[in-house]
Amino acid sequence: MMTPETLVLSFIEDYFQWNERSNTLAEQIQQPHDADLLSLGITEPIRLNQITNLEQYLEVKRRYSEKSAKLTADVSADWQELIKKYCPHNHNAHGWSFGTPPTHNPATEVIISVETINKKSIVKTQNTYNYGYGKLISDYEFHLSYANEQWHLERIYDVNEEEKIRLL
Repeated sequence: MMTPETLVLSFIEDYFQWNERSNTLAEQIQQPHDADLLSLGITEPIRLNQITNLEQYLEVKRRYSEKSAKLTADVSADWQELIKKYCPHNHNAHGWSFGTPPTHNPATEVIISVETINKKSIVKTQNTYNYGYGKLISDYEFHLSYANEQWHLERIYDVNEEEKIRLL
């Protein structure tokens, strides 16, 4: 059986893997899209005077929209699998978000404290992002509950001096 600490560490690892897969999928559609636009003489930000062949431009945008819709569906399905693994049945999770750097990373995020009372637990973590110009430190709270002989992830908050922002 997982403890609150091991559940959070496992989630961080799985989240990191989901984020990496999602970024890879996004790059696989963005790079060809950028190349298609460049072949039409169009660069970002797009200006109206760059579009010399509207039909070709609209075809590039249609293909990109189709691929983006599939990406959204695939990433969302993978996210739902992650939610099913860690959250209680019928959990109403907030939407998903992926990017660089990832919100959670097993190489840079550590558990700061664990407070367990009865069937509730709060695991506090800290993630340190190293940028070329310095570090960014983010604090998180993972709220868990114990039911049906196991721990479940209920909520994740990004905590700063002014507020707690619900992420899950």
